Amino acid sequence: MTYSNPVSLKEATLEALGYVCQGISHDDLAQDEVEKVLNVVVNGMDVAENSPPVRLVATRALKNALALDQARYRTQENVSVVLGATAETEWADIRKVAFECLGSVVSTYYAVLEPYRDILVERTINALKGDETDLAL
Repeated sequence: MTYSNPVSLKEATLEALGYVCQGISHDDLAQDEVEKVLNVVVNGMDVAENSPPVRLVATRALKNALALDQARYRTQENVSVVLGATAETEWADIRKVAFECLGSVVSTYYAVLEPYRDILVERTINALKGDETDLAL
């Protein structure tokens, strides 16, 4: 299978990476390898990525990759990426998956989220008030 469109290639690569992350454990990779995987996924989620479908696939991949990480989301910068994805797009699908990721982050790294308490409450209330039923759920 060949891809002449770089966007299609990014989507396919990130989707495959998400599936791989779903099927392995954190013991299968060294922390530096986990860092590389997460960097690729987070770069795909970035607002600078002009393709919302790529950002959606990257956000889904992050949801699967979170289980691999034992240290990364303890840093504020990386929690900010997930928080950013809950608000920085008009695409409800991306925001929905970002909130699912945020749920995983909160359940795993609750202790490090104190600085984000106010913004978590604000984003949650905004999602509940919005017109997207799936997002509110």
